Amino acid sequence: MKILHLGKYFPPYYGGMETVLYNLSTELSKKHDVSVIVSNTENRNVNEFVDGVNVIRVKRLGKIASTDICPSMVRYIKDCDIIHLHSPNPMAEVSLLAARPACRLVITYHSDIIKQRILRKLYNPVFNGILKKADRITATSEQYAEGSKWLRKYRNKIRVVPLGIDIDPYTNIDTERIILDNEYGDRLVLFIGRLVYYKGLEYLIKAMKGVEGKLIVIGDGPMKENLVGIANAEGIGSKVEFLGNRDEREKIKWLRSASVFCLPSIEKSEAFGIVQLEAMACGLPVINTRIHGSGVQSLSIHNKTGITVDPANSQALTEAINTILGDNDMSKRMGEAGRERIKKYYTKEIMTQNILEVYNEVLI
Repeated sequence: MKILHLGKYFPPYYGGMETVLYNLSTELSKKHDVSVIVSNTENRNVNEFVDGVNVIRVKRLGKIASTDICPSMVRYIKDCDIIHLHSPNPMAEVSLLAARPACRLVITYHSDIIKQRILRKLYNPVFNGILKKADRITATSEQYAEGSKWLRKYRNKIRVVPLGIDIDPYTNIDTERIILDNEYGDRLVLFIGRLVYYKGLEYLIKAMKGVEGKLIVIGDGPMKENLVGIANAEGIGSKVEFLGNRDEREKIKWLRSASVFCLPSIEKSEAFGIVQLEAMACGLPVINTRIHGSGVQSLSIHNKTGITVDPANSQALTEAINTILGDNDMSKRMGEAGRERIKKYYTKEIMTQNILEVYNEVLI
């Protein structure tokens, strides 16, 4: 089978969509001819093979409203058996409509566009055109399939395919948690992600006022300066450590060193929260939030693999963190339950098999 994936970026650029694209394309390439077209972060075209995948990075001329402008992308979209679009992805979607390839179209719907209202209005005709053209649309959770106003109109095309991760980097070393022998201590609350509005990190920072421990923040983004200011204004600057971006190896080290992972997101822009899977694979209990229409709370289950609280509620976060930090036996049970849940439902192999079933369905 000849398969073309259209994404935003490809590793070494990492994010949730990029992790999914890498895992899916490299797994598929073991038995199929797989290419990936993404934006380059530089003004030049690059064609290379990465772990069995033909990766075409199209030169970027600029950026408008967080969207890379890559007008030459349309030239690289050719006929094949399956085009798999990772959406929302305005540049790839415009290019796809312009190229009009003669092949089946599968879309993985990663999230709604929530905040960029002007972009969303301009984008509506393109996006509707893409969704109408799709043979199948995969939603990452039943909650998002039901909660997205975009997806409701296309329910007959939708298949729910949860995302999955490569569990080997998290499980192929000593399975006991590593406690860092340094100034951070052994009561570590960990957050990993972009520092953007919908992550709700300000509520987690404020929650640390009532926690005896330290918050480690890995990631960068436009809200960093504001978040540092909040920590200082709350008088807990010494309790919150901003480490910036870290490579995958170091992120795993922190995941294996922490006591609890917290994803305090407040908007359904957080559609899935794949970083929760990475934390659970490392045996960490997870604190997440109950976001209407999002699949976040479906990954880590309340009182089984972690604790789920209402969004934008610092007091609830404080109580959840202290509950986990105060009960080692419960923490271990949650961590083990999380590992088993990942193995059962959320590996890259399971995700790939489910996607292949969707491909075969549209090719019949």
